[in-house]
Amino acid sequence: MPECVVCHYEISKGEKPVVLNGRPYCAECVTVCNRCGRAMIRGTHRIEKARGKGYCPECYEHVLFPVCSSCGKKLTAKRSISRLRSVYCPECIDTPFCPTCGRPLGIRHTMDRSGEKRCLNCRTIRAVTPSKTGKLYARIVSNFLYYFKLYLPAGVPVHLVRFSDMQAAAHGGELRSAGIFVPGAHPNILGNIYIVPYYPEEYFVTVLAHELVHAWQYLNWKRKDYANIELREGMALYLEYEYAKICRYGAEIDGIERMLEENSGLPHIAGFRRLLELEKKKTHDGLIAFFLSI
Repeated sequence: MPECVVCHYEISKGEKPVVLNGRPYCAECVTVCNRCGRAMIRGTHRIEKARGKGYCPECYEHVLFPVCSSCGKKLTAKRSISRLRSVYCPECIDTPFCPTCGRPLGIRHTMDRSGEKRCLNCRTIRAVTPSKTGKLYARIVSNFLYYFKLYLPAGVPVHLVRFSDMQAAAHGGELRSAGIFVPGAHPNILGNIYIVPYYPEEYFVTVLAHELVHAWQYLNWKRKDYANIELREGMALYLEYEYAKICRYGAEIDGIERMLEENSGLPHIAGFRRLLELEKKKTHDGLIAFFLSI
């Protein structure tokens, strides 16, 4: 039987050792950073703890002192305000929203050729293209079937739009992410997904996955269950969170956990919190079976 090189614990056949650089470690002696996925060995690397999770020193600094996504100012947790899975200082969050991506314009911004204001992020981030969207869509459908036994619908039209156009598609509803699923007006039409492409790919993928879950719910649930906002949003956020962990999207995991701490009163967060409690009783597989039984 292999022996952990740190604590000399004999790893039995039923346990899977963690192998780093050809050397075996037990699970107790290796911590994976909750943000970047880096493996850290007890006694060799410095391991920091926050919110009950382990972090490498660099990511721990980011968790304690996030940086404003608009002006770059280093913040404390108390002075950071979340929007669209990013954090901002109070000064930048109070500025108008960028019509292209929905982020706060911030103190510093630019103007396009038509004279419309745009945030600096829109200028630096390369938009996800339609062809790339198709590949990401196919990958999400395949992965959800493999990991969650969920047959996501493969034919939902995905429209890449500006944030202002997505607001129009929402018909005045409050937007909490860069995407929205709008059910079809006719019973035989599933609906459409509208999503803003001016975001990092990791965020784009998790938002697209979230909205595809809504399309699956609309296709498979009774209308009274789909109308239950806590259940509907809680499930979509739970699967988005689990998928971010599978993909090791550290920034998205952080953003969802920050939402869990800051916005406890919102219906989708309340639903997500209830499902996390239910998972402790039913296990992850039991929770997936519960979703499929609705």
